[in-house]
Amino acid sequence: DAAEKPFLGNSLEKADSSGEKGEKVADTAPKEGDDRIQADEIEELFDRFDEDSNGFLNRKELFQYFVATTPPDSVMGKKYQQKDYFNLVRYREFCKSVGADPLTGLTLENIKSAYEKHYGYAHKDWVVTAGMRSLKIPREEKQHVKDAFAHFDLDSNGFLNWPEVQKMAPTMRLEKYESLATALNADVSEGVDLHGIIKVYTRKSGDLRRAIKAWEKPVDDVVIVRESNTMAFWILVVFFVMCLVLPVTAWVCGVHKTVQGRKVVKQIAREMQEVAKAT
Repeated sequence: DAAEKPFLGNSLEKADSSGEKGEKVADTAPKEGDDRIQADEIEELFDRFDEDSNGFLNRKELFQYFVATTPPDSVMGKKYQQKDYFNLVRYREFCKSVGADPLTGLTLENIKSAYEKHYGYAHKDWVVTAGMRSLKIPREEKQHVKDAFAHFDLDSNGFLNWPEVQKMAPTMRLEKYESLATALNADVSEGVDLHGIIKVYTRKSGDLRRAIKAWEKPVDDVVIVRESNTMAFWILVVFFVMCLVLPVTAWVCGVHKTVQGRKVVKQIAREMQEVAKAT
């Protein structure tokens, strides 16, 4: 459509096929109760869709980013859901509007610049509503990533170096690991920390993500935990039993000694009486 404005056009006011104007995003300032995402979470989303971890969003990655972060019930959202709309995205014009090189792609700062330039409420720490929170990792999955990280962090230094990553994801190549570590601003020799691994997991693909997702907590680890809990339980049982039994035992022994003592005294008394009679 020749009349189509540049991607995220100057006013963000689009026309649908019937000629009706779409919602002007800049006028949709957040209202109380709206499901909107904080601007500081743009970085998390950027990392998720930067599939090759090179610090740039290329044409395909940018398209996927906005497909996922645009309200499906909006005019723009409906367009994004159409496969042929990809051909209408004026990638070069969009790159130019935020000072990015189309050949290398858009950086995180370029994406932030786009929101600040085109979205009237970006400076209020809000971005478009989109159900984008669904892209965040569920609590159970996040715990799964933490468990996997702890399992493969063999030296417990808080980082996964290349040998440890290789154990986690045997199919991953060294070049890919080095590229990933560099993109995460991590020291290649030291390794990637938990935050970096979580970032990797939020992406849709990749050897490391697949390996983490497929990883299952070893049965041995579960057994060890259960055995330690069982041992602790029996130690407590023995302790309480001893606390009850020892005093009772001491009392019984005391009573027994008292009875025996009385018998001895009586015996001595009898013997003394017999001696007295004899004399």
